[in-house]
Amino acid sequence: MLGRIPYAAAGSGEPLILLAGLSIRTGVARDAAVHGSLAPVRGLLPRRRVLVTNRWPDMPADLTMDELARVHADAIRAAFGGPVDVLGVSTGGSIAQQLAAQHPDAVRNLVLVSTGHTLGERARREQAEVAVALRDGHADEAAAAALTALAPDRLAELLDRPVRMIGGALSRLLLPTEQIRSDLEVTLFAEDDFDLSTLPAIRARTLIVGGGRDDFYSPADFRRTAELIPGSVLRILPRRGHVTVQSDPRAQATIAGFLAPRAAGLRV
Repeated sequence: MLGRIPYAAAGSGEPLILLAGLSIRTGVARDAAVHGSLAPVRGLLPRRRVLVTNRWPDMPADLTMDELARVHADAIRAAFGGPVDVLGVSTGGSIAQQLAAQHPDAVRNLVLVSTGHTLGERARREQAEVAVALRDGHADEAAAAALTALAPDRLAELLDRPVRMIGGALSRLLLPTEQIRSDLEVTLFAEDDFDLSTLPAIRARTLIVGGGRDDFYSPADFRRTAELIPGSVLRILPRRGHVTVQSDPRAQATIAGFLAPRAAGLRV
């Protein structure tokens, strides 16, 4: 555990905290999930020790982004005694921004992938649908909405009806316990309030990587995020989406170059 936060590690060398995108389950027990989360940092392994984190169990019902940032900052201070590099993907990127803004002593260099200064229009709409269904006790509707949210717009429309027909089976598979449902619900409601423009300016050296075909964040969202972070570097890959940008060799090379010891000012 990193403080109270579950993590899985790969590689060796200087630590890099990778705040993964939102998943249904808490923890990082599934090897496949961890393997997929490492995609943006393929160019850094094995030269860096990458710690992939996820939500901790039994999250409070009144969870806020402030609390998410504080728990991560406390864990970093206790484990490393100083700032480390942080890479946040999607929802993990929202948390990473909150962390860097409110706890600048914990973040040395910041990389944001497939994320923005606040939730994009589709992301806000679909996350709210899942969160409200969970709050109202409709786990079948929540599971179906969560699954279709992962598909591109046109495919999501085609999948919506058949997926909802098997919502009960999906909920038993994806959301089998009350605690899992609660942890997901409170995280979604917490992120709904995230807005970088209301926070102190991020001082960490920052790279922002996004896909021009991201269904959840538009190029305008990425550009606005860059405007809010003084001196940040923005790279948009026009033909990549929310997930595919993470495995693009150009994105991986950009991230590796940005976090290379000489470029990032790390110890060697």
